[in-house]
Amino acid sequence: MKSKIEGLNVSSKTAGAVRNEVKQPTITRVQARDILSQKIKDRVATGEINNRQARIAQIYLLNSPLLQLTNNTKEIQRVLQCTEWEVRNAIARGMEEVSKRSEFGVLMGTIQKKMEPIRNASIPITESKNQKELPKNKLSRIARAIFNADPRQLRGNKLKTQQRLASWAIVLIACQSLNKTLPEAAELAGLEVSSVSEMLPSGREEYSPKGDFYEKVQTICKELGIPAPETPATAA
Repeated sequence: MKSKIEGLNVSSKTAGAVRNEVKQPTITRVQARDILSQKIKDRVATGEINNRQARIAQIYLLNSPLLQLTNNTKEIQRVLQCTEWEVRNAIARGMEEVSKRSEFGVLMGTIQKKMEPIRNASIPITESKNQKELPKNKLSRIARAIFNADPRQLRGNKLKTQQRLASWAIVLIACQSLNKTLPEAAELAGLEVSSVSEMLPSGREEYSPKGDFYEKVQTICKELGIPAPETPATAA
Protein backbone atom coordinates (compact mmCIF):
# COMPACT_ATOMS: atom_id res chain seq x y z
CA MET A 1 0.00 0.00 0.00
CA LYS A 2 1.32 3.44 -0.93
CA SER A 3 0.55 6.85 0.54
CA LYS A 4 1.24 10.28 -0.89
CA ILE A 5 2.89 12.90 1.28
CA GLU A 6 3.68 16.25 -0.31
CA GLY A 7 3.72 14.73 -3.78
CA LEU A 8 6.03 11.81 -2.91
CA ASN A 9 5.10 8.14 -3.11
CA VAL A 10 6.08 6.41 0.13
CA SER A 11 5.05 3.20 1.84
CA SER A 12 2.44 3.30 4.60
CA LYS A 13 5.19 2.38 7.09
CA THR A 14 7.30 5.35 6.01
CA ALA A 15 4.27 7.62 6.01
CA GLY A 16 3.51 6.61 9.58
CA ALA A 17 7.08 7.37 10.60
CA VAL A 18 6.85 10.82 9.02
CA ARG A 19 3.51 11.51 10.74
CA ASN A 20 4.97 10.44 14.09
CA GLU A 21 7.96 12.68 13.55
CA VAL A 22 5.75 15.65 12.74
CA LYS A 23 3.51 15.05 15.76
CA GLN A 24 6.39 14.54 18.21
CA PRO A 25 6.14 17.33 20.82
CA THR A 26 9.06 19.67 21.22
CA ILE A 27 10.02 21.91 24.09
CA THR A 28 11.54 25.31 23.52
CA ARG A 29 14.35 26.69 25.63
CA VAL A 30 11.98 29.21 27.19
CA GLN A 31 9.56 26.45 28.19
CA ALA A 32 12.41 24.33 29.56
CA ARG A 33 13.71 27.29 31.58
CA ASP A 34 10.22 27.79 33.04
CA ILE A 35 10.07 24.11 34.02
CA LEU A 36 13.50 24.39 35.67
CA SER A 37 12.41 27.50 37.56
CA GLN A 38 9.33 25.71 38.87
CA LYS A 39 11.34 22.67 39.97
CA ILE A 40 13.65 24.93 41.96
CA LYS A 41 10.70 26.84 43.49
CA ASP A 42 9.21 23.51 44.57
CA ARG A 43 12.42 22.76 46.50
CA VAL A 44 12.18 26.14 48.23
CA ALA A 45 8.54 25.46 49.12
CA THR A 46 9.48 22.16 50.78
CA GLY A 47 12.28 23.83 52.75
CA GLU A 48 15.07 21.83 51.09
CA ILE A 49 16.86 25.00 49.97
CA ASN A 50 16.61 28.70 50.78
CA ASN A 51 16.13 31.57 48.34
CA ARG A 52 19.86 32.25 48.05
CA GLN A 53 20.57 28.61 47.20
CA ALA A 54 17.69 28.68 44.72
CA ARG A 55 19.33 31.57 42.90
CA ILE A 56 22.67 29.73 42.79
CA ALA A 57 20.97 26.56 41.53
CA GLN A 58 19.10 28.42 38.82
CA ILE A 59 22.22 30.16 37.48
CA TYR A 60 24.33 27.01 37.75
CA LEU A 61 21.79 24.85 35.92
CA LEU A 62 21.10 27.48 33.26
CA ASN A 63 24.83 27.30 32.55
CA SER A 64 24.85 23.47 32.38
CA PRO A 65 26.35 22.19 29.10
CA LEU A 66 24.12 19.12 29.38
CA LEU A 67 20.87 21.08 29.52
CA GLN A 68 21.82 23.75 26.96
CA LEU A 69 19.20 26.17 28.30
CA THR A 70 21.25 29.24 27.42
CA ASN A 71 23.95 30.06 24.89
CA ASN A 72 26.31 31.81 27.30
CA THR A 73 26.56 33.71 30.58
CA LYS A 74 25.46 36.93 28.86
CA GLU A 75 22.12 35.30 28.12
CA ILE A 76 21.82 34.20 31.76
CA GLN A 77 22.36 37.83 32.81
CA ARG A 78 19.61 38.92 30.43
CA VAL A 79 17.15 36.17 31.42
CA LEU A 80 17.59 36.64 35.19
CA GLN A 81 18.37 40.35 35.15
CA CYS A 82 21.55 39.88 37.17
CA THR A 83 25.17 41.01 37.03
CA GLU A 84 28.17 39.25 35.52
CA TRP A 85 29.68 39.07 39.03
CA GLU A 86 26.60 37.27 40.39
CA VAL A 87 26.62 34.78 37.51
CA ARG A 88 30.33 33.99 37.88
CA ASN A 89 30.11 33.52 41.63
CA ALA A 90 26.98 31.37 41.43
CA ILE A 91 28.53 29.09 38.80
CA ALA A 92 31.73 28.73 40.84
CA ARG A 93 29.73 28.01 44.01
CA GLY A 94 27.55 25.48 42.19
CA MET A 95 30.58 23.66 40.79
CA GLU A 96 32.18 23.60 44.23
CA GLU A 97 29.06 22.12 45.85
CA VAL A 98 28.73 19.46 43.14
CA SER A 99 32.44 18.65 43.32
CA LYS A 100 32.40 18.02 47.07
CA ARG A 101 29.03 16.20 46.84
CA SER A 102 27.39 18.31 49.51
CA GLU A 103 23.67 17.95 50.20
CA PHE A 104 23.06 21.06 48.10
CA GLY A 105 25.31 19.76 45.32
CA VAL A 106 23.48 16.42 45.22
CA LEU A 107 20.15 18.25 45.07
CA MET A 108 21.30 20.29 42.06
CA GLY A 109 22.48 17.09 40.40
CA THR A 110 19.06 15.54 41.00
CA ILE A 111 17.27 18.51 39.44
CA GLN A 112 19.61 18.37 36.45
CA LYS A 113 18.90 14.65 36.00
CA LYS A 114 15.17 15.31 36.00
CA MET A 115 15.62 18.12 33.47
CA GLU A 116 17.73 16.11 31.00
CA PRO A 117 14.89 14.10 29.39
CA ILE A 118 12.71 17.22 29.24
CA ARG A 119 15.38 19.24 27.48
CA ASN A 120 16.61 16.39 25.31
CA ALA A 121 13.11 15.96 23.90
CA SER A 122 13.80 18.96 21.69
CA ILE A 123 17.51 18.40 20.97
CA PRO A 124 18.37 16.15 18.02
CA ILE A 125 21.44 14.05 18.86
CA THR A 126 23.51 13.37 15.75
CA GLU A 127 26.80 12.28 17.27
CA SER A 128 28.09 10.42 20.29
CA LYS A 129 29.11 12.30 23.41
CA ASN A 130 32.70 11.26 22.83
CA GLN A 131 32.67 13.02 19.44
CA LYS A 132 30.87 16.14 20.59
CA GLU A 133 32.81 19.34 19.96
CA LEU A 134 33.16 21.75 22.84
CA PRO A 135 33.25 25.54 22.61
CA LYS A 136 36.91 26.50 22.70
CA ASN A 137 36.92 27.94 26.22
CA LYS A 138 34.29 25.75 27.95
CA LEU A 139 36.59 22.93 29.06
CA SER A 140 39.18 25.41 30.29
CA ARG A 141 36.60 27.58 32.07
CA ILE A 142 34.96 24.70 33.90
CA ALA A 143 38.26 23.03 34.84
CA ARG A 144 39.71 26.23 36.28
CA ALA A 145 36.51 26.90 38.23
CA ILE A 146 36.52 23.36 39.67
CA PHE A 147 40.14 23.75 40.77
CA ASN A 148 39.49 27.31 42.00
CA ALA A 149 42.43 28.50 39.90
CA ASP A 150 41.28 32.11 40.15
CA PRO A 151 43.79 34.85 41.09
CA ARG A 152 40.96 36.73 42.82
CA GLN A 153 40.43 33.85 45.27
CA LEU A 154 43.89 32.34 45.74
CA ARG A 155 47.40 33.72 46.16
CA GLY A 156 51.01 32.61 45.88
CA ASN A 157 52.02 28.96 45.73
CA LYS A 158 48.48 27.70 46.35
CA LEU A 159 47.27 29.53 43.26
CA LYS A 160 50.16 28.18 41.17
CA THR A 161 49.46 24.63 42.34
CA GLN A 162 45.77 24.83 41.46
CA GLN A 163 46.52 26.40 38.08
CA ARG A 164 48.98 23.61 37.32
CA LEU A 165 46.50 20.90 38.33
CA ALA A 166 43.75 22.54 36.27
CA SER A 167 46.05 22.53 33.22
CA TRP A 168 46.87 18.85 33.78
CA ALA A 169 43.14 18.09 33.93
CA ILE A 170 42.41 20.01 30.72
CA VAL A 171 45.17 18.21 28.84
CA LEU A 172 44.20 14.78 30.22
CA ILE A 173 40.53 15.23 29.32
CA ALA A 174 41.31 16.70 25.90
CA CYS A 175 43.63 13.84 24.94
CA GLN A 176 41.85 10.88 26.54
CA SER A 177 38.16 11.82 26.62
CA LEU A 178 37.96 13.95 23.47
CA ASN A 179 40.71 12.22 21.49
CA LYS A 180 42.43 15.52 20.72
CA THR A 181 45.96 15.73 19.39
CA LEU A 182 48.63 17.47 21.47
CA PRO A 183 48.40 20.69 19.39
CA GLU A 184 44.60 20.68 19.80
CA ALA A 185 44.92 20.04 23.54
CA ALA A 186 47.44 22.88 23.78
CA GLU A 187 44.95 25.22 22.11
CA LEU A 188 42.19 24.22 24.54
CA ALA A 189 44.50 24.76 27.52
CA GLY A 190 46.03 27.95 26.13
CA LEU A 191 49.53 26.47 26.41
CA GLU A 192 52.51 25.64 24.25
CA VAL A 193 52.62 22.17 22.67
CA SER A 194 55.94 21.46 24.38
CA SER A 195 54.36 22.14 27.79
CA VAL A 196 51.38 19.90 27.01
CA SER A 197 53.59 16.94 26.07
CA GLU A 198 55.12 17.15 29.57
CA MET A 199 51.78 17.65 31.33
CA LEU A 200 50.02 14.60 29.90
CA PRO A 201 52.20 12.01 31.73
CA SER A 202 51.91 14.06 34.94
CA GLY A 203 48.13 14.18 34.63
CA ARG A 204 47.93 10.44 34.01
CA GLU A 205 50.09 9.75 37.06
CA GLU A 206 48.02 12.07 39.28
CA TYR A 207 44.76 10.54 38.04
CA SER A 208 44.37 7.72 40.54
CA PRO A 209 40.97 6.62 41.89
CA LYS A 210 39.77 8.17 45.16
CA GLY A 211 42.28 11.01 44.92
CA ASP A 212 41.23 14.68 44.87
CA PHE A 213 42.51 15.19 41.31
CA TYR A 214 40.57 12.11 40.14
CA GLU A 215 37.34 13.35 41.75
CA LYS A 216 37.65 16.79 40.16
CA VAL A 217 38.37 15.38 36.70
CA GLN A 218 35.28 13.17 37.07
CA THR A 219 33.22 16.24 38.01
CA ILE A 220 34.50 18.23 35.02
CA CYS A 221 33.58 15.43 32.62
CA LYS A 222 30.16 15.08 34.20
CA GLU A 223 29.59 18.81 33.74
CA LEU A 224 30.55 18.55 30.08
CA GLY A 225 28.57 15.37 29.48
CA ILE A 226 31.56 13.43 28.18
CA PRO A 227 33.22 10.15 29.26
CA ALA A 228 35.86 10.50 31.95
CA PRO A 229 39.40 9.32 31.15
CA GLU A 230 40.10 5.69 31.95
CA THR A 231 42.48 4.85 34.77
CA PRO A 232 45.31 2.36 34.09
CA ALA A 233 43.28 -0.28 35.97
CA THR A 234 40.10 0.17 33.90
CA ALA A 235 42.03 0.45 30.66
CA ALA A 236 43.84 -2.86 31.26
